[in-house]
Amino acid sequence: MEAPNGICRYYYNLGSCKRDPCRFLHPEPGTLGTAIVPGSGFLLSSTQSKNDTAASYGERAVKPAWFSVVAPSDALYHLGLICAPRATFTRPSQVMKFVNLLANAGSRDSTWDEKDAQRFLEIVSEGHGLSRIEAILTFDPVVVQVDTSREPISFTSAYVPCLGYLVSSFVLDSTLATRVNSLYGLIHTHFDRISTIITTCMTTIVEQKSFKDRPFGISCGAEVFRTLIQVVVEYINRFKSAFRDHRSLAPLTESISSWIDQWKAGGFVDTEIGDGHAKKVVMDKIQRDLHRLLSMATRESAAITHKDGSQELKVKKGPSSTSIIGSLAIHYDPAGTLRSDGPRHDNDSEDIRTISIAPTEAEMMCKISPFLPANIPGAPHHLASESMERLLDIQFRLLREELIAPLRLALQSIISDLLNPSKKTPLHSLLAKKGGRYTAETGHSDSVMASVYTSVDPVAITTDKRGVATELVIDTPPGQARNRSASQRVEYWKAISRKRLMQGGLVGLVWASRGNAQLFFGLISSSVEELQFSSRESPDSLRIRVKFFDELVNSKVMEWCQLHPRDRRGTTILMVEASVMYESIRPFLMALQQEPTSFPFSRYLVHRLDASRHLYRSIDPPHYTFTRLGFTWNLKCVMNEEMDLVLDPNSANSIAEARQQLRSSSQLDPSQADAMVDCLTKEFCLIQGPPGTGKSYTGIEIMKVLLANHVKPILLIAFTNHALDHLLRSVLDMGITSKIARLGSRSNDEELKQFSLDALEQLANADTMDKSAIKRAYFNLKRSEEELSDVLKQLQGYAVSEEDRTEYLELCRPDHHDELMHPPVIVNSILASEEGWTQVGAKQAESLFEFWRTGRDIIWIDRAHSSTDAKAERQLSNRFVKLNVDDLEDEDETLSFDEDFTDFEDSLEDDEESGLRTFLEAAALRPYRLTVHPIH
Repeated sequence: MEAPNGICRYYYNLGSCKRDPCRFLHPEPGTLGTAIVPGSGFLLSSTQSKNDTAASYGERAVKPAWFSVVAPSDALYHLGLICAPRATFTRPSQVMKFVNLLANAGSRDSTWDEKDAQRFLEIVSEGHGLSRIEAILTFDPVVVQVDTSREPISFTSAYVPCLGYLVSSFVLDSTLATRVNSLYGLIHTHFDRISTIITTCMTTIVEQKSFKDRPFGISCGAEVFRTLIQVVVEYINRFKSAFRDHRSLAPLTESISSWIDQWKAGGFVDTEIGDGHAKKVVMDKIQRDLHRLLSMATRESAAITHKDGSQELKVKKGPSSTSIIGSLAIHYDPAGTLRSDGPRHDNDSEDIRTISIAPTEAEMMCKISPFLPANIPGAPHHLASESMERLLDIQFRLLREELIAPLRLALQSIISDLLNPSKKTPLHSLLAKKGGRYTAETGHSDSVMASVYTSVDPVAITTDKRGVATELVIDTPPGQARNRSASQRVEYWKAISRKRLMQGGLVGLVWASRGNAQLFFGLISSSVEELQFSSRESPDSLRIRVKFFDELVNSKVMEWCQLHPRDRRGTTILMVEASVMYESIRPFLMALQQEPTSFPFSRYLVHRLDASRHLYRSIDPPHYTFTRLGFTWNLKCVMNEEMDLVLDPNSANSIAEARQQLRSSSQLDPSQADAMVDCLTKEFCLIQGPPGTGKSYTGIEIMKVLLANHVKPILLIAFTNHALDHLLRSVLDMGITSKIARLGSRSNDEELKQFSLDALEQLANADTMDKSAIKRAYFNLKRSEEELSDVLKQLQGYAVSEEDRTEYLELCRPDHHDELMHPPVIVNSILASEEGWTQVGAKQAESLFEFWRTGRDIIWIDRAHSSTDAKAERQLSNRFVKLNVDDLEDEDETLSFDEDFTDFEDSLEDDEESGLRTFLEAAALRPYRLTVHPIH
């Protein structure tokens, strides 16, 4: 690669120079490019301190020692050249240049904004950019120290920085999830090669106890290990089958742990992390990341061992021996393959990450009770007690059961009534009323209710914002919805729209025919406005759209639309609406399915006992107070007369003094003062109190302290819109800050509406480039929707083009295609005789297919017959009967087709025109049989 001005190019790239003397400089390794802060292992700007380095550890991509700063515009320009279609890596220096661009893009340098970083990611994650990343990940050879050879690349100065870009915050925090997954897809595809490179090079480094990388300098061991751990963790998060697909993954995690232990023992040639505090912060971070990786490896390896049948997975029980726990153990019936009789259905699994949130037909029809673990410490469970995995498993299963249980019980009862008809069933009376509320008895004192809609008619497959949806016509439910006044119906649906036919609500379609019933599940896609418009059109029916989870239902609907009404008899289609809003619970269920080790505060959320079997109560200070050396709280903003008060979260004496001063010299009462101190000195804190005790006021005062000490951003969450508006209004009224972004649009406060995310986006979109990009994206989306809509119209009974018909016949019915497209001589003669003539009031055949479909050859024969015998028998409505040769009445007058076909053939050969005329005149004499008459 190009050397800086005044630096020897050979020495810069190879670490040696054969010219003696050389008129260019030969600087010491590691002193090129941006200055390195001694002992930090990070490349910093002049305004950055070691303390900032420790606080931001893990957020930046690895910067190799030879790193040089490149402006974002220049980086994007050079990236475009490197990722050009015909560009390839022919020399290691080209790889180093590309890696330098990656290091710049992941550096979190102030010159890089989100727009530049996103554009860089878009280019790298496209076809040719992926090829360049792939070329580095599979490069051969990769070595620890580069000699004078031009062939290999450096492990610590090129390979690790390339991996470092994948775990930079610009990439991991990007909203371009698909593109990020494509980058990690390269790791999945080439993991065995990547694992071999890492193992070989790291083994050499550990054996030599040196991170020295000639000619590039000495690398930072902390950065190398941090990158390796995070890459493996992110890879496992994105590919659930990683351990099963690559058996070398588990040994690699064990090797990383072993290498770190040897590195921590000391004696390595390494760039020092920094002073005592910075080193402690970095080492703590590495240890926590390593613990997370090992936890993931242990869990996945145990699951694979169990599925392979080589080890029985034992049920984990807590220490309790109460009668409740004993009863639970007796009736314990685990999930999925852990069950002695196998899974209950196709959506029963011991791993919640593989469970579909949307219900399946087999699951909803299953009569076996689902696996619902008790949320009691010590209860039997297949996951270890005091583990985050167990807590998430319990919460996921109980919350999901709350979502689908009412619908499951209602559907099972409805299908039972439907397949066993009786006038005494609840469904019979409901069908008579054309819909309503269905009550299903559960066998206990409780019952479940669900809304049932009758006379469901799938009329079309259409498109909307959710993709492909099915348009349904249903009976309007009884009651006010059938009011003869259109305005009254509109008002009814406007008032009830949050309870019935809610957009995003879960529905089940019961399709019963000939003693069988099928279930299809989907989400209501119609908006409230569309529902109101449909209600205005008719009091008896509604038109809605449903986005089904199983796309096979689309083909079933298209077949249904092509059926004749008489063929639809005996089929009953009902729609059952769930009582719980699906879309309000789905995000929580998806969050519970995430990697257990990624959850913050897991040590406090899990029921855990200490060595004395007492509840674990030790809580650490906030992490940001630990990473910033000498951090203290300044409480001046909440004190009377703004007197100074400093709180050191790591000093017991300072904490006690702050409690006393807040009680005596602030507006807080003793309990509120204690709550504030606890919140500022503990990373996990709950404030509880009856109404009117000042919980909201204390929260506002805490926010004032946080913002005064530049601890931000702050996330406020409330159960209701009113509670959230109350907090935000207090923040504005007290003048704490006006930098607010409110998520959600259901605010009754007019002043707060200007802080909604939509309003702020409109103000931020003043940039014309952003507007054009949004308009371009919207245009592309609408164009795609229109193209999809056109395809759906072609599939649903609209006119089929001649080209499509011919292509279908050629591919699927080649014999028919040959017969239709290569007609006999008679048909060609008929076509030739009609050429140049136009039939008044009739559409001419556009193709041979139309010729056959409309029976033009029979019409020809019929005309010849009419002109020959005006008094012939009355024509039948079925003109194809003229081809019937079965009813031969008179042996003397009837022509044997077998005997005389040869005569016709010879006649055509001798005189084709005369023979054709003779044949047609003979065929036209009798409508029911083929006879011979003298030619007139």
